[in-house]
Amino acid sequence: VVGTDIDEMSLEVARKNAALDLSENRELGEIQFENAPPDRWGASFDLVIANILEGTLKELAAPLSRALAPGAALCLS
Repeated sequence: VVGTDIDEMSLEVARKNAALDLSENRELGEIQFENAPPDRWGASFDLVIANILEGTLKELAAPLSRALAPGAALCLS
């Protein structure tokens, strides 16, 4: 699982929340948080969720698409 954001404070909050979740549920595995574009890891994700503003979704359309593995799902809101 990878989470990306351009805001360092958002990444820190996500890390803290993930640590709380992992302390109660070890089955979640490792979660990585980065200030990186969504396609940094190539087409390797079966599911990509982007919960951001419309303008930013349009700007990230290509990187979000490139992050998807064949047959993957993209959820936008």
